Amino acid sequence: MLLNYRFSAIYAIFLFFIVSTQAQDVKYPSLDNHFTDYNVIPFNTSEIMKDLSNVQFGYKTKFLGWDITLDDSGIIGDKYQCVTYDGQKTTIQPKTTARAMSGYTSQGGRVSLTFNDNFIQGFIQAGMFTFYIEPLTNFDKNATEGLFVLYNVKDIKPGQEKVCGVTDVHKAKDNTVSQANEGS
Repeated sequence: MLLNYRFSAIYAIFLFFIVSTQAQDVKYPSLDNHFTDYNVIPFNTSEIMKDLSNVQFGYKTKFLGWDITLDDSGIIGDKYQCVTYDGQKTTIQPKTTARAMSGYTSQGGRVSLTFNDNFIQGFIQAGMFTFYIEPLTNFDKNATEGLFVLYNVKDIKPGQEKVCGVTDVHKAKDNTVSQANEGS
């Protein structure tokens, strides 16, 4: 067990090093503010989206150096609707083409990735490390589509942790309700 754990940790460091050497040398000030180390990598999602459109279970692929097996996570069901609210009106968005997948690496680490056109977001656990990938546009609105940030959780600078957007919406609603109650 200890040998397998050590192998997984060494393998994760090795993969991160390989991706680091293949990543672009361009620096991004917005990323430098968030991370002590990161990689910006190009990834064309069209092939994987084509493959995933016909797969429910057991999709095996090599993703950024990891051998992974993915299954449909089931969180985006047939009746799924995306409803947005801009503060004034509610809009029901067209059915999404996003594929939320979960699975594992060949070393047994958890994987949770959501794919869409020019979009990947999620995490891969490798040994004692957790790597996240998300669109560069999450950090730089002017970034080119198809570029993604890969980073190890340990490399997030203190105070730069992100929270789920749903949490932010609930906090804003709670604050609005609280202010309305205080004004009555």
